[in-house]
Parts: sequence; structure tokens; C-alpha cells
Amino acid sequence: MGKTILDYETAELLDDVNKIRIIDQTQLPGRIECIELETAKQFWDAIYLLQVRGAPAIGVFAGFAIYLLTKETSEGRYAGEQSGELRCPASCI
Repeated sequence: MGKTILDYETAELLDDVNKIRIIDQTQLPGRIECIELETAKQFWDAIYLLQVRGAPAIGVFAGFAIYLLTKETSEGRYAGEQSGELRCPASCI
């Protein structure tokens, strides 16, 4: 028997690899697709493009995003800094 939408977390923190896994809600209801995000730009886009939606899900997702960006910044590294993506990671969340 295949997985249903209830078998997935709406937003899941993958702390060991500094990523957030979400259900791409733009694919629902026809398909269940999970994506992993790791940069501030990806976090911003997920909210802006409605890949994550609904106040509770956005709140949890944004909390995870701020945590990861703070963690990466405090460790002296940020996934987007090499590409010049953003100067201040938390500014876009």
C-alpha cells in the first residue's frame, strides 16, 4: 500500500544536514513531492511561491529557517555566501 499525505511532515527539520524538507504544496492534490531547501533564497521562494502555505505551516517553516540561518551564520558559514546570493541571510525571512 502506498504512502498517503498523512505519512509526511508538512515541514521537517533535517538538522544534521542543515536543510528543511517540505511537501511542495503546489503539486497537491495530484502528486506528493517533497523538496529539500537549504539557502535563504530557497526559504523565501518556498513561501512566496506557495510551496509551503497556511499560517501554522509557514510559522513552523519560518522558525526552522531562522534557526538554520542563525546556526550557519554563528558557525561562520552560510550556504549562499559563495554565490553572493544574500549578504544578510535572515533579512529575507
